Amino acid sequence: MVAVPAPPTFTDGVMITAANLNAALQAPCDFLVNTRPHAFVRQLSATSAITNALWTSVVWDFEDVDTDTMFASGTPSYCTITTTGYYLITGHLNYDNTSTANSRMARLASSVGAGAISIIPGAVEAVPATTVATGLCVTAIRLCTAGDRIYLQGYQDSGITVNTNLNYAFFRNETSYLDLIWIGK
Repeated sequence: MVAVPAPPTFTDGVMITAANLNAALQAPCDFLVNTRPHAFVRQLSATSAITNALWTSVVWDFEDVDTDTMFASGTPSYCTITTTGYYLITGHLNYDNTSTANSRMARLASSVGAGAISIIPGAVEAVPATTVATGLCVTAIRLCTAGDRIYLQGYQDSGITVNTNLNYAFFRNETSYLDLIWIGK
């Protein structure tokens, strides 16, 4: 867990010097610039199978950034919040192309520890699918508490299991990812 530095408190009679200001402001500035809790996980070599007519959590196998130990390879279907605060959460789910159409959906969800998974309101996107790869992006700003688990989930009703797509040779957004950025208390 990253400790969020407390702002300084100045009192009457304290001489403001360069040394005082540097000591009082260095830690908060360093935190904002260098240690803001952030996790960015994605699929590098393994796809997720999105079961027909069932909300399914995407499984991650690679972390690009994890400044706050939010991702653990032993629990690859979610990231765990370790610093309480507001987060900008973005999930991108890229479905593989199939010969079947129907709908493709993505949503962000959360749970308190191992509790029941609930939908993050307003963070659902659905499109009618064609027989080409379909990418969906969902975003939310959410107050999270240490211990909350954040999931990216997919749903499709094509009649078969549809895998996620690992085609990221040209554009990074052609793979599935989950990005969590702490934006404040």
